[in-house]
Amino acid sequence: MQSDRGQNMKRLTPTLLAVFTLLLGCEPKVSPGIEGKWVMPKGGFMRYALALGPSGSYTRWFWSDVVGDEIPENPKHGTYAFSGGWITIPVTERYRDGKSYVFDDRFKRETVNDVEILLREDSEKIWRRTGMIYTGGLLIKVSDDPQYLDSDSEPRTEKLFRNGVKEWSAEAEAAARK
Repeated sequence: MQSDRGQNMKRLTPTLLAVFTLLLGCEPKVSPGIEGKWVMPKGGFMRYALALGPSGSYTRWFWSDVVGDEIPENPKHGTYAFSGGWITIPVTERYRDGKSYVFDDRFKRETVNDVEILLREDSEKIWRRTGMIYTGGLLIKVSDDPQYLDSDSEPRTEKLFRNGVKEWSAEAEAAARK
């Protein structure tokens, strides 16, 4: 016959496991409200659009003058990860040298002047350092619906770049330091 202490431990074990799981930092697979369509403003030499769906699914469109002469395969589909406030999109691209490169695009979600944005890792560092936004690493939410398939939507930046928020450039950063 087991002691009362043994019986109590058997009853507590599932509860303790659940508590430890929560305390060890298990976080949701996706961030609430992250679903939707995010698009890079036009300009420069590339375009990037991202549809984040429920359960961590994504559809990604990418155009660049750096990609080889052939039209890149668009869209690409996969599963993104969410950890520590960062969204990670696994990427494989083939460039003009014929080699395929595998890397992760990491984005941090921010709200600036009531505009929901995703900042790519390099742009997020610039934002923290200068308070300016590098548009080459910026995606703006254009729809809450990830099925919104107009990959050529033009996000508006007027609302974002106000109240002292400026577009980053090396020249603008240097002038701000003076």
